[in-house]
Amino acid sequence: MQDLTISTSKNGNNSNITNEYQLFTIALMLANKWHNDEAYSNKVWSEITSISRIEIDAMEISFPKSLNFKMHITKEKYAFWLN
Repeated sequence: MQDLTISTSKNGNNSNITNEYQLFTIALMLANKWHNDEAYSNKVWSEITSISRIEIDAMEISFPKSLNFKMHITKEKYAFWLN
């Protein structure tokens, strides 16, 4: 997998998601936080995944930014994938 570089700030700081494991972890973490009011803390995610808390924090900010904060799908896309 090619590294996914996503901007974490306007001043050019970047966070690199360097493998599928990090990508899956941050997606799972954010989905868990999206759906559960009492989600695991970033410290727990760090302990479970062996990804540093600093990296978890950076990815938690940069991943939604890379999606333009669109963490949902339209009704049309949902219907397409149902068929």
